Amino acid sequence: MFFLFIRHHIIKNLSKPFRTRIKISNLWRKEEESGGLVVTNCLSIYMPETLKEEALFILRVGHNNRWNIFNLFGLGT
Repeated sequence: MFFLFIRHHIIKNLSKPFRTRIKISNLWRKEEESGGLVVTNCLSIYMPETLKEEALFILRVGHNNRWNIFNLFGLGT
């Protein structure tokens, strides 16, 4: 597997719930305050090198905002 950080400008193309939650996360704010990095650690993907491997999608959002995402997918309590 290879690891992929997502470029900042690609975040604009995500659906509104993801885009909104990423942009209000502490990690996003810290990246923006430090000069708006070329890539963001708020959204990371492990991509498989072969068809037999699985991909891993990591979205970093704040504690309260994760419930909004969970509820969007019917995963909330």
